Amino acid sequence: MKPNRETPWSFSVALSSNHQYSLELIAHQVASSFVHQRASDGYVNATDLCSAAKKRWHQYVGQEATGNFLRALAKKQGVAVEDLAQADLTPGRPESVWVHPKVAIHLAQWLSADFAVLVSEWVYDWLSGSRGRGAELPYHIKRHMANAAKIPHTHFSILQEMTNYLIAPMELSGYTLPERLVPDISQGRMFCKWAREQLGLDTDSLPTYEHQYPDGRRVPAKLYPVEHLGAFRAFISNVWMPTRAEDYFRQRDPAALIALDKILKIAFQTTGGKAASTAMLNK
Repeated sequence: MKPNRETPWSFSVALSSNHQYSLELIAHQVASSFVHQRASDGYVNATDLCSAAKKRWHQYVGQEATGNFLRALAKKQGVAVEDLAQADLTPGRPESVWVHPKVAIHLAQWLSADFAVLVSEWVYDWLSGSRGRGAELPYHIKRHMANAAKIPHTHFSILQEMTNYLIAPMELSGYTLPERLVPDISQGRMFCKWAREQLGLDTDSLPTYEHQYPDGRRVPAKLYPVEHLGAFRAFISNVWMPTRAEDYFRQRDPAALIALDKILKIAFQTTGGKAASTAMLNK
């Protein structure tokens, strides 16, 4: 559908880059991803939400029905349409759109019935305070968020991928990784050696970024070319997870083994077990 001039396309980039956003976020886990909600005003990250549903924000906002809803809500609330959907254009952060709680529910209804139920619960919990506004994010999730914007699209970092493949799934399984455990360091060293030997990669010449920890520490961390991302994902799924992760956690925090076992069972059902990992490890 071709949008008319009244459909609110423009508000997705309406705010200036120096707009101040609340730093207190509520993290809602959806599968292995997170959808964030501002604790101060309940606004939900629509970019995260659409991504979790494998849809795009512009598909929703370009509809005539969406424009009608936003104008009606703006009139009811006594605000401008631009205040209902706010773009975060802060330099150094990924561009994202934050929407009013009622817009989040309307968007979720468009996404699917399951998302409609889920987001309605988030908004209700936020209004009632039952989720604890400004609840502390897990340490390693905060670390991931603090460094995500530093990774160029041409490269990937070990932490990014470890969050996707290990840290977030373990959170979903009921285990929060303690601050003292940093498995991305173990995995990073192992993959660095493998990349030198199997990919012929000159790891000493790789670019780095300044990796910041929540306590303020800053260390240089390697950036790997994105063309090797497939190899890394195969390595973590087929080598580190099934052959190294159990020993890593057994020695450091045996309580993690239950969550790890759940993740590995899912992986084995998908890949057919350890046969692939053994072959790859022996290359």
